[in-house]
Amino acid sequence: MEETVEELVTKHTRRELEEMAVKLGIQSLGGTKAQLAESIVEARRRAQPQIAESGTAEVQVKPEEQKGVPEKAAEVKPQVSPEVPPVVPGKGVRARQEAMRRKSSELRSAGVAIREEGVSRMAKSVNALKKSIEGQVTENKKGIAKIRTGVRQMKLSINKTSDELRKSGERIREEGARELNEGLRRFRADLDSQIRKNRDAVSRMGSGAAEIRSAMDKMSVDFRKSGDHIREEGARELNEGLRRFRADLDSQVRENRDAISRMNIAAKELHSRALALRDEMQRYVDQDVNKYIRDFYYG
Repeated sequence: MEETVEELVTKHTRRELEEMAVKLGIQSLGGTKAQLAESIVEARRRAQPQIAESGTAEVQVKPEEQKGVPEKAAEVKPQVSPEVPPVVPGKGVRARQEAMRRKSSELRSAGVAIREEGVSRMAKSVNALKKSIEGQVTENKKGIAKIRTGVRQMKLSINKTSDELRKSGERIREEGARELNEGLRRFRADLDSQIRKNRDAVSRMGSGAAEIRSAMDKMSVDFRKSGDHIREEGARELNEGLRRFRADLDSQVRENRDAISRMNIAAKELHSRALALRDEMQRYVDQDVNKYIRDFYYG
């Protein structure tokens, strides 16, 4: 039974779908997984008529060839043409082109998968944002309903107490005026006290700022003195290091000169010894060897 698009998408991975597409000769491997499955189903549907035509051939036997043979229907099994085999890489330019095509298909498939994953995550984020907005809207509606209920209750309470307020209006006005005057008096007293405190604080801030400026000036002088001392100490250490380096360098130069002089003396001595050895060997060859040969042969 032929698989549908949904079955291909749910039962197979994208890699398996790409392998099926390559076997069916599909060149384009891009797009989504569902699009690739639709291409595979369409390719299989187009291949069915070709398989049916190639498998319904019948064998015809001539009468002359049937003499002495009992008649029987020629049974011919339908030949089903196999699916297009996968391309096996060989050697040469075609193999490289096929490998490059496969690699590009894999990269394109990976890009499509990444894009689908990003779209899926974006859709999830949008859905979560929508749910959050809808929840906030619901809470806002509930809050508005509560506010309206509160407003109605306030109106009822105001209407209920309006008569009482009118009845005790004179008393409230008198008490209010008295409390207002007392409050104004206390406010003026507190204001005067706060003004005095602010003046004292400003005075203290001025003296503190002067102390801070004095401390900063003193610190600046100390930093400048420290910088001069550090600079002088560094210069002195640098000069002392240069002096020691020059002394060590001069000492090394003298030692090298002495070593070269000793090497020259040793070379001259070796040269003189070599000359003496050469003269001794020449004398030995000229005198002692000749005497030895004469004594050996002639007694």
